[in-house]
Amino acid sequence: MHGELSTNARCFVDRQFKYMTHHYERPTVVMVKSKGSSLYDFSGNCYIDMMAGYGAASFGHCNVNLVSAATFQLLEMGLVSNVVCNPVTANFCETLANFVKEVVGETKGFFMKQEKAEEFLKKNPPRNLLRALGYNDIDQLLAKEDFAAVFSSVRFAEEPQWLNEVFFKPYENLTPDDFEERPMRVIVLPERWRAIGAHFMGKKLHNISHLKELGVIFVIPIGDEGISLPEIGEINPHKKQEDVASGITMQVFTLLLHYFFEIGFYSRLFTRYSKEEKFAEKLVSALRGDVPSFMPAESSDTATWMVIQRYLAKDTPSDPRLFMPHVNPEAIHWSKAEQKLVEVAQAHPEFGLDL
Repeated sequence: MHGELSTNARCFVDRQFKYMTHHYERPTVVMVKSKGSSLYDFSGNCYIDMMAGYGAASFGHCNVNLVSAATFQLLEMGLVSNVVCNPVTANFCETLANFVKEVVGETKGFFMKQEKAEEFLKKNPPRNLLRALGYNDIDQLLAKEDFAAVFSSVRFAEEPQWLNEVFFKPYENLTPDDFEERPMRVIVLPERWRAIGAHFMGKKLHNISHLKELGVIFVIPIGDEGISLPEIGEINPHKKQEDVASGITMQVFTLLLHYFFEIGFYSRLFTRYSKEEKFAEKLVSALRGDVPSFMPAESSDTATWMVIQRYLAKDTPSDPRLFMPHVNPEAIHWSKAEQKLVEVAQAHPEFGLDL
């Protein structure tokens, strides 16, 4: 650090050490001004902020565009409770989703018809979801709510055993006539879905997922309790608001990109299966993420490559199939998402992504 602290700077250091918890050792330097990537102490010494305010200042300190936009918004309306709707949040979600669609391009696919999805819901009503949302029966639920939101919520509101043994059983009788070509959808679940999805977010470490067979990407609302980013690893009700918000836009944007590519990949599989025998069997296998249990026979002429849809290492790191030549579609989806992100950064320098 630069020399001895001035009297004023020492006063601030002493007060901070006295009243703040000592989670980690802090350097005895007091920053009083910032601009771009630079920080300045009491004596005017300049430092480079390598951490960008833990990500909160990724566009630079005192960015004039951000200051202008924030000032305009704060003069209109500041932070309000998530219990009520507000045009800022609605516009942000819609703008981001539409921007992703624009970036990805054509988003049509081969998906299950709405009437078939509703038939499954009526055949085996999701009891936990009905109870959580206060509905008496499935007809009342479908009359009041978006069917895609209901179908999405079944995945995290009901028990896995019931889903696998009861709800998904009728999938074995699906035919190509139960599918149609239509655009993918991005939906934000209503606010009261938040409590239902809390366990799902804690397990997945993010609030976005998808339904391959419906062509739907769904977003679970994040409230004041926040949600950790993957490197933190848990939902934390005591997390500071600035920590919750940091990086969320980039996280949502990249996950949306990834799921658009993943759904498109499986849609092309469904279309291919529709022209072959055993449509339902192949469809169910793809949705389950089946991986062949046998080892491919060795060939002296060519290498045999396996397609591994699941993260086998999560269950058994020494699974022998992981040591065979293989490809995981997830890697392809993320590679495409990363490439699109680079293209966006180059096409929109005003975002300041520098990729």
